[in-house]
Amino acid sequence: MAETEQAHIVIDCPIETVYNFVAEPGNFRQWQPFVVEADLTSARPMRVGSSYRYIFESMGRRIETTGRITELEPNRKYSFASDSGPFPIRGGYLFEPIDQYTLLTVMGEVEPSGFFKTTKMLISHLFKKQVETSLGTLRRLLEARAKKQISH
Repeated sequence: MAETEQAHIVIDCPIETVYNFVAEPGNFRQWQPFVVEADLTSARPMRVGSSYRYIFESMGRRIETTGRITELEPNRKYSFASDSGPFPIRGGYLFEPIDQYTLLTVMGEVEPSGFFKTTKMLISHLFKKQVETSLGTLRRLLEARAKKQISH
């Protein structure tokens, strides 16, 4: 059984800004360094049942994953589940306002299969590190953009 991992970060931006950026798969490459390509494969706008595809690099391998959006509440949360790839992944993002800040919680369950099952502990560690790195990048990116808009 997969364990649910969580990570949290506070971003100095309004919830709408954080949600709109995070919930757009086309932005993943900007803040998730392991993602090579990502986008919706179904018609826009994104909704429950929309399909996505992304390619990421892990342990020197390019891996394609497809899946579906399972929950979607604008400016509150969205969740997804993969239906292909070596790592069945279920996860999501929860957005909570704290004054002018946004508390972003990332939740994920990864259950490696096949060859990757033997490396479950390593995969779990890499997953955690990638999420931490991604969240730090996301905060720096969004806060820099907000600061730039304020100074103009």
